Amino acid sequence: MGRKKLERYQQVKTLPNYYDLLTAPKKNWNEWAFKKEQPIVLELGCGYGEYVVNLAKLYPQKNFLGVDVKAERMFIGLKDVNENELGNAAFFRAPIQFLPDFFNQAEVDELWITFPDPFLKEKKHRRRLTSAYFLGVYRKFLKPGGIINFKTDCDPLFEYTEEVFAEEGDAIEILFKSYDLYNDAQAKPEWLIPTRYEKMYQERGVPIKYVQFRLK
Repeated sequence: MGRKKLERYQQVKTLPNYYDLLTAPKKNWNEWAFKKEQPIVLELGCGYGEYVVNLAKLYPQKNFLGVDVKAERMFIGLKDVNENELGNAAFFRAPIQFLPDFFNQAEVDELWITFPDPFLKEKKHRRRLTSAYFLGVYRKFLKPGGIINFKTDCDPLFEYTEEVFAEEGDAIEILFKSYDLYNDAQAKPEWLIPTRYEKMYQERGVPIKYVQFRLK
């Protein structure tokens, strides 16, 4: 870990609205973390937290939590959250597969999966955040009918996700799908919040793929 990353890693643990496996609420996040009863939205693999911060600003009537295993990245988002006094946003350092231990059944209303690692090696397909395994993880804490938003630049990952949907059959309801989101007239503003990776792909002319769906 470089010096700058190490400094951020040390600092992030001292900031308000940061949680890890030792300090996070053992469920009931609205009561213990947000102090306000509102729908809970998670960004999985949140990186620098662009979606958490921007959605929290757009929707003060919802609570947003960014989840990632790399705490030093969260420093950017946490700094923004605290400087803007966003009481409806926080960050949680944890492996995604551990989340059922930290949320009640049906405690979460919506998920965002933005530009996750595609894990292109076939032997690592189970680690893809749209795999059947992870869909099973989400079912343990997502409300029935809860929405999942997925964005990626990676064609193989998007195609894999479509294959998973086909295998899931009636257990998946697709609400919206686009193979070129930024040129889609039906795109909503919250779907077009750009991450730093997304900006890089757009500059290269790479179409952004998006699907919104719910688990049954």
